[in-house]
Formats: sequence, C-alpha cells, structure tokens
Amino acid sequence: MLADVIAGAGAVPLQADDDAGRAANGEWRAYLIDNVVASETIRGMRDAIRLFQSYAPRVLVSKCIDGRVHGSDAKGYPPTTVTFSRTDGNRVALTPENTYFWNRVNGVMLSARRHTPDCPALFIALGHFAELGTGCAAHGQDRAAALAEVAEQARRLRARYRPEDLFVLHGMTNTDDGAEMLVFPDGRTLDTAAIVATLDTSTSPLRSPADVFAAEFLAHPLDDPPTDRAVGRRAPGELLADGSLFDDLQTRIAMEDYLLREVTQIVRNRSRNNVVFAPRVFTAVRRILECVRGLPDLLQAPLTYQTLWNVAWTLHERCRLPLLTDAERVDRLQHCESKVGYGEGFEIERRNRLVLAKPGRGDDQKALTVARDVLAANRRRLPRPYPPLVHINLELAGDVDSWDAFDHDVLAQLQTRIDNVEEVFGADCRILTTYSRAVEKCFYPISADAGIRGFAAGRDSRLSFPVDVTRGLSDAEFTREQLFLREQIYRQMMLMERDRGDIAALTR
Repeated sequence: MLADVIAGAGAVPLQADDDAGRAANGEWRAYLIDNVVASETIRGMRDAIRLFQSYAPRVLVSKCIDGRVHGSDAKGYPPTTVTFSRTDGNRVALTPENTYFWNRVNGVMLSARRHTPDCPALFIALGHFAELGTGCAAHGQDRAAALAEVAEQARRLRARYRPEDLFVLHGMTNTDDGAEMLVFPDGRTLDTAAIVATLDTSTSPLRSPADVFAAEFLAHPLDDPPTDRAVGRRAPGELLADGSLFDDLQTRIAMEDYLLREVTQIVRNRSRNNVVFAPRVFTAVRRILECVRGLPDLLQAPLTYQTLWNVAWTLHERCRLPLLTDAERVDRLQHCESKVGYGEGFEIERRNRLVLAKPGRGDDQKALTVARDVLAANRRRLPRPYPPLVHINLELAGDVDSWDAFDHDVLAQLQTRIDNVEEVFGADCRILTTYSRAVEKCFYPISADAGIRGFAAGRDSRLSFPVDVTRGLSDAEFTREQLFLREQIYRQMMLMERDRGDIAALTR
C-alpha cells in the first residue's frame, strides 16, 4: 500500500539500537501528531480565516527567536494571516544582500496591493522584555537595547517605504503576559499595560478578560450563525470562563473573525452602537488611535481590534499565572524550549516549545548559535533523554509538479539549512526535515538525501524521523495530484495513530 511506502515499511529504522535515537523519534512523532491535529483545525476553519482576511490588513511582524514571544495569538490574528521574521534579538541586516528579509517585506506589500488596495501593508518590529521571567537573552536582558534595536529597524524601513504602501510600527512585548506597546511614526504609543493600569480602579476593576466586554454580550449566544456553530453554541461568557476563547484553536479563530468584523462596523459606522465591548475600554483605545497623526483610515479598525484583543489576552494570562504550580510557573515564564525551529511555518506550535530561527538575519549561523545556547541552558535545567532536536522546515507558497521543481524549491534549500545546522551543532543533534504549505501549516516529513548530497555522505545517523511522503516517487509519477494524495495519506496516518494513542510506533 502507498501508506506503507510513505511510512518506510520494511526499511531499516535509523538509530534502531540507540536509546537516544529512539527517544528522539518518539518525541518527533508526538510533535508531528500535534501539528497534524492543529492543521486539520485550520483546514476546517478556512472560510472564517478568509473572511477575517477580507477585513484585515496584510501584516509582517519581525520578532526575536525566543519561544515565549509567540506568533499571532496575542494580536488576535488567526494562523496563516501574519508573515513573520524571527531573528535573535530581532537583529536584521538591512543591507541589499539580505534577500530573505526584503522578499518578505516586498511580498506583504504586493499582497496588500492585490487584496487591500486602499489599505497599506502593516509592518511591526517588536523587541521583548519581562518583569517576572527573564528578558531578551540576545540583548543581555537589556530592555533599552532591545527597544533601540527595533526602533532603528523601524526608522530604516520608514525611510525606505512610503506609509501609504507600508505603515511601520515598532514596540515591545512583555513575555510574562503578552502585553504589547506599539510606537507610531509620530511618537505616540499604544500601550496595553498602561491602558489596563489606568482603567483598573477600586470602583471599576479591569482584572479579567470578561471586563473587556459588555455584560449583555457575554450572557447570550452569538448572533452570527457560523460563528455560533464553530464555538459550540456557547455564549461568549462561557468561552471566557473555561479559557477556550484563547486556548482552543477553533474557538479562537471563530471569535477573532467575529470580533474583527464587529469592531470594523462600529469604527466605520459611527451611528452603530457598540454592544460588544465595555464602553470605557473601547473608548480608551479609540481616543489614542484617533489622535495618531498620519494613521490611514483603514488601519483604524484593525488596530482598535488588535489592541482590544491584546488587553483581553493580557488579562487572561495574568489570571492564569496564580493558578499554576511553581514548576508550571517557571516553565511559563522562563525559557523552556525543547527544540529549534529553523525555517518557516511554525506559527501553530505551542508557546515556549521552539526556539524559532527564520532565515533573514543576514547570517543564519549567528541566529542558530544563539538558539543552540538557549537550548543548552534549558537542557541543563530540564535534562532530555535525547540530543538537541532541530526541525528544519521549508514553506511553499505554491505548488510543485515535478522532481526538478521539488529539487529546486524544497530539497536544495533544505540542504543549505542542514549545512548551517551542521556547522553550529556538529554531530550533537537529531534533525527533522519537512516542508509545509503556507495555507495549512502541516509539516510533511521528507528524506533530506532524496537526490542530493548530505546525509548520504555518512551523516544519516542524525535524521530522526524515517518517514518520507515522496518515498518511491519516480520522475514519471511526480505530479501535483500525486503529491497531494501522499500528503493526504500522511495526515490520515498520523490522525489514526493519535486515535490509537500509538505514539511509540516509530521506535519499534
């Protein structure tokens, strides 16, 4: 059967006699099952994501590789709707030869011109700090240095692009609770923590995410049938009470879509009553944004929504922290990453699971060196039964329909990244190589020695997961449809293993 070919049935398992190799394989399999489950949720919520994007600007966010500085969750943007740049300390070489970075910038601008022609693309450069946990390791815990780095990045981009093409912000993220502070070109700031501090009074507290919303809105089912079905026909107050509004992927995507549409209608139609958000919170955000000089009209609603979501997210995180055990609190606030994610497409992975290094710093090996050091420190505190794990992923924006195209668009780039990992980690690692598609975020494992140099030259002991969706695929058989079929079979295989609870299957 084709499924047996993909899974490598009959092949000699790599590292069969190595306990560390078997442990790494088991860890990778559990990780990939989580990924398939999340990507299937995204697949089922595509209509909601498309509707969200019809109201939202095209966004590029540059961040640190720190796994606590998560993806788009705290901003209220569904997976696949934000393009990310991830480099150590958000250090980026803004020189012409750094094509990875400029390709991302130009790509998001072109997408905006095509899909939101009256609204510029939005660029946000973010540093990070912490008050309970540790700050940015790349900047030696120096909050001012982290802020200066992103301020300079924003200044350089503002000098290069017109604001009607690319509207540039910079700011800081508090990794303890996800609160963001944004700085506009005119110097005004939009600071979630300051909004919460100002509105949290003894007579009118702002201490839980429910306080961000109108009481009447929380008490009744949603008035939008598709969203109501997606959240299990539960009232928003119930979703906040059990945390599912933020912690359940399907519920979060559905509510992100609903709330952005609601904010947009309120902001654009001044005669429309606000029945969703607590008036004092909504007004506090709007007063700031209405005073920003040069802010395009069509960014008013998305930035209002993003800030309201971030206020609610921050309060949710602050309410969560006292409920954690001491060990859970350390894992939440301090570095706890167990893997390095090198490449693109990691947006749906859990917070603090991966140190994220995207090509685009200008020197990938420097970013990987910082990632290696963070992982080494974590492993001293939390020993693992396997060597450091490095996941290399290449994300496809379109289709490939031949081996030649696959060689050029996937395998050659994976090999380049493998070489960088080898230079930094040496033999002390276990590598997973995959590709994914931008619209779904599912990792498809492939063998890195498929037709190119590398593991075939004696380094195959580091390849941890002997599954290859292209295994046995000849030149004549390689078509777009055949690759899609193999991807579908792989997803079904992993879901079946999830249902069986057979996480240790690969180690047999």
